Amino acid sequence: MPEGRMIRRKIADSERLNRLPVEARLLYDRLILFVDKEARHHANPRLLLRRFFPLDNYDDKDMEEWLQGLYAAKKNGKGLIELYEIDGLRFLWLPGFEGEQSKSWVKFTKEKEAESSIPEPPPLGKGKKKPDIKTDTKLKDMVDLFENKVGRPATPKELEQLKDMSSTYELDSFKEAVEEAGDKRNLTYIERILESKREPEPEEPTTDDESEGSGEVELE
Repeated sequence: MPEGRMIRRKIADSERLNRLPVEARLLYDRLILFVDKEARHHANPRLLLRRFFPLDNYDDKDMEEWLQGLYAAKKNGKGLIELYEIDGLRFLWLPGFEGEQSKSWVKFTKEKEAESSIPEPPPLGKGKKKPDIKTDTKLKDMVDLFENKVGRPATPKELEQLKDMSSTYELDSFKEAVEEAGDKRNLTYIERILESKREPEPEEPTTDDESEGSGEVELE
């Protein structure tokens, strides 16, 4: 890996990037410096924290939020980063990396760098199909509530989770759980609140046929 990479001034004018928290923007800048020549990097939150924020008091959840924000900032179907998993290991790819580098790097220097040790990402659009929120009013309302809560678009994984939740919980219950979550902006945390308030299903009454042969002696 070379000692430096190029970051163009135009990055400061990116609306997609400027909508994100300052930590996510800093993470993106530093990723440009550290990705391999194919713009790939591992995406383990704890390892990313150690590399890019070694002295800061952040945790894995903070890093995951920044990654998801960069991933959800889509343009022409691509995020500022693309996240993917191969054989249980998580990686990321920067679609706009080469656009930040000089033409001479792309034409002459890139081929001299070491080959990437990270698997290439799968073709875009080969993952799970997103739930259709346009035709599901309840799901759309839940997605809107969640996105307003976290201040960013829901990721494909979160959309799938919201779809499952919409078939299990009422909209009013979901809204109450979102409000109860306070400053917690994690969908799994919201779902735990819902689960804790969910009433157990009543047991079905025993029929006369089922009571026969139970071994109990009926008194006349």
